[in-house]
Amino acid sequence: MLYFIVHSDTLSVFKKSSESDSVNLELKVKFHHNLISIDNNSKLLSSVMAQALDELGEKIDLENQQAAIAIDDSILSHSLSMISKKDQSDSVTIVKEELQNKWKDLFRNYFSISESRKSSKNIFHSVGMNHYLREKIKLNFNNFGIDIKYLVPISSIVLSSIKGTQYAVTKSSRIYSIFNYSKKGFSFSQVSFTGKNKGFKRILGLADSIKPKEKDLKNPNLRYIIFNDMKVVEFFCKNYKRFIPSIKLH
Repeated sequence: MLYFIVHSDTLSVFKKSSESDSVNLELKVKFHHNLISIDNNSKLLSSVMAQALDELGEKIDLENQQAAIAIDDSILSHSLSMISKKDQSDSVTIVKEELQNKWKDLFRNYFSISESRKSSKNIFHSVGMNHYLREKIKLNFNNFGIDIKYLVPISSIVLSSIKGTQYAVTKSSRIYSIFNYSKKGFSFSQVSFTGKNKGFKRILGLADSIKPKEKDLKNPNLRYIIFNDMKVVEFFCKNYKRFIPSIKLH
């Protein structure tokens, strides 16, 4: 199994050693365009993904490999839906209707890559991925002989083994992404302490906002659990069986 991480600007591939049981970074390449800026350009998305895989394929044997892919949440869409207990038997339809109302004409461009998850407050969390990006990942990985088994948001991976009182933190460029899943449901925020994006941004969540200091996110502590790409993959390797195989990709 090869483990990939798709960020908005890079594609990395990792492999687990059968001898030492450790995870090793095999190669990391930079996309020629940021995925966020081209997420509705089907042709350019395909070209960018193909170029990145071609660069990986020059140094790594990709043919006839299985893949587990983690997707950066910055290129995904998160939604929360409140559903009463009496309506939960029809939760899939209700979530779909709410997402359709939210995205309007863009609804057809989104594809669910994570099951809706319910908190104790009957709040369902779902994750969507742009249809064009999903299709171009599928097409180009298959063209290189790679069989995609799992396609999972990074947030789902990092939250799979931490407590509801803890926060999972990832970093891309200068921006920290902070995730939590408590009794009030899923929450996602971002913060940058420098640059043009300096400041705190609440992406989604019903819980009270937390605004950590930079030292909280840099220094090891029991409240904010820091995940670099290597640690994300280590958790992915241990917990991938918790996630549903990407049957719909085939």
